Amino acid sequence: MNDEVNKPPSYTELWAEKNLAKLYKAFRAVLEKGEAELSIKIAEGIERGAQLPQIVNMLDVGAGGGESTLRIVKVLSEKHNIVYHGVDVSAEQRAAFLLRALTLPKNVDINSYQITSWENFTPEKYDLIIAYHSWYGITGDDSILKLRDSLTENGSAYVLLSLDKNLTNLATQQNGEKTYGADDFKNDLNRLGITFEEEEFSDANLNRNSFINDGKLTQVGKDYLAYLYRRPIDEDLEKSIIPWLSTLRDEAFSAPGAMIKITNSPSPTAS
Repeated sequence: MNDEVNKPPSYTELWAEKNLAKLYKAFRAVLEKGEAELSIKIAEGIERGAQLPQIVNMLDVGAGGGESTLRIVKVLSEKHNIVYHGVDVSAEQRAAFLLRALTLPKNVDINSYQITSWENFTPEKYDLIIAYHSWYGITGDDSILKLRDSLTENGSAYVLLSLDKNLTNLATQQNGEKTYGADDFKNDLNRLGITFEEEEFSDANLNRNSFINDGKLTQVGKDYLAYLYRRPIDEDLEKSIIPWLSTLRDEAFSAPGAMIKITNSPSPTAS
């Protein structure tokens, strides 16, 4: 497993690091106000399900500009003091995040925001870890084990991923690389003997016209899918995506997602 950790970044990783900030803006462009309501529901679910201490040491994986996770932080700060740590590959996103963080309550301490990948990040121990639609390009047993091992004794990690099999399966493709969806994550957790809980939810409101026009991907569609797949959308992939996108409804619809919770409990003994 050490070879996997130390291997040089792939073309996809290098491309994503350079372009992710721009693509993230397009990703947000197709989300509507339902995202704010979803963030509040997630925060309430974390409050119910996690054993949060009075002072919560929190890590935000793929922190981005903080549009969603800072809403979660605000809700949690009503009952807890929050020591926040973020990690993301984009310095531009960190700048946007710090502007939004100015509106946070005084009991939220923005302790750090590191510009690096999860694979290269050196974690502390955290009471709460959130990966809000940011785990799609993170694969490998070491990444999952590091997530679990970064939790305190009573800590919890919440990974939010798409449940849309059509969308995630379209990204199993070039160079042996794969976009990571909820089913992939759960399969790996089961294989590694890591117990988890799952709660389904409805995510962004989308429609067909957000993505395609006259049988071709719109610029928003290209940027959104490039963000999701963490790689450029070439002609072959576009041709494979168009038929599925053409089946989407004209009116807005809710995309299914999963909030997957893991804790730092020991793996069950193999039989």
